[in-house]
Amino acid sequence: MTPAVALLGLSYAMTHGFRAGHDLDDIPFGQALWSLATVLLLLHLSPSWSEWPRRLRRWGGLISLLNSRAVTIYLWHTVCIVVAASMWDRLWGFEALELHVPWLLESSWPVLGLTWILVAGCIVCFGWAEDMAAGRKPRLWPDLTSRSRGR
Repeated sequence: MTPAVALLGLSYAMTHGFRAGHDLDDIPFGQALWSLATVLLLLHLSPSWSEWPRRLRRWGGLISLLNSRAVTIYLWHTVCIVVAASMWDRLWGFEALELHVPWLLESSWPVLGLTWILVAGCIVCFGWAEDMAAGRKPRLWPDLTSRSRGR
């Protein structure tokens, strides 16, 4: 089923103006089908581990954090991107920065870092609501040490 959905999405996109240099975002139905196929494939390939593989153990806490706050991150990440980009763009108003470090102002890396700082703030401010919705005791920042060891 997954290959059929992917082919349907791809064929729809190809017949509705998708060419090299264009973005699939411009063809919402084609993108939806292609994304559905990707999710179906990932669900099919999803591993069921009794514990984290050795290479991933060091990332277990971070992965558990992202999983436990996925809705908060999903709901607030766009706002954080817009706020971070807007704040960073205001730095062009400082002549010293514009003259001496334009390469830094043009870089997207500081915006990415600022975005993740804002997302972390949203996790602290709003993430506890996910705990309540899941029937867990609300926490500002999840304690992931016990979870990540056992996986």
